Amino acid sequence: RPDLDNVKYQKLLKYIRGKYEDPKNKRIDEKIYNRLFYLYICTIDATGIRPFNSEKNAIKHSDVQIKKDKAGETTSILIKRREKGKDYMAVADPQWESIWEDLMAIHKAWGIESDYLFAHPKSTRGCIKNEPIKSFDKQWTNAVKALGWNKKGDKQKDRISKYSIRHRYATRRLRSGKISLEELAQVLGSSPTILYKVYWHFFAEKEYSKITE
Repeated sequence: RPDLDNVKYQKLLKYIRGKYEDPKNKRIDEKIYNRLFYLYICTIDATGIRPFNSEKNAIKHSDVQIKKDKAGETTSILIKRREKGKDYMAVADPQWESIWEDLMAIHKAWGIESDYLFAHPKSTRGCIKNEPIKSFDKQWTNAVKALGWNKKGDKQKDRISKYSIRHRYATRRLRSGKISLEELAQVLGSSPTILYKVYWHFFAEKEYSKITE
């Protein structure tokens, strides 16, 4: 999948913000779903988890482990995941705590009583309040179309998808130079072999002189 560079990522966030901040839009239910979509995109970017598309993989409160020290400072944020038959702990960026707090505020404001972080805030046709939002495919399709991405005829390998945001998380980690592919494989719930195939070029560029010495 192509990387979702920062320019495109910011365009995506701006588009979604426009959907839920538009003062002319009086449809509160539509606006809250776009707000949840925004937090969903930010969650993938901050954690590197695979975009979930079923109740089975939706994030739960009980999956989140936020640890603090005696002074109340956050020391780690881990999210228990099971994807593609593998259990692992996703490592969230520190700023994901503010996303978590926003989600908790939405639960309180809408009276959501659910273990799922992304739960339906109200019952509508085909949706039941408190049940998990299984995917944000509709919102994603509308956003990509509005932004003019993924032209008709583009090959799958050239199309920007929600997985491109997971890819963005991985490349950001690797460019920091502070994590090995083996460590990143554990963080992403993947295998070193797969990551070597996809991300080896980052190490080849960084260690070019050493490799060719």
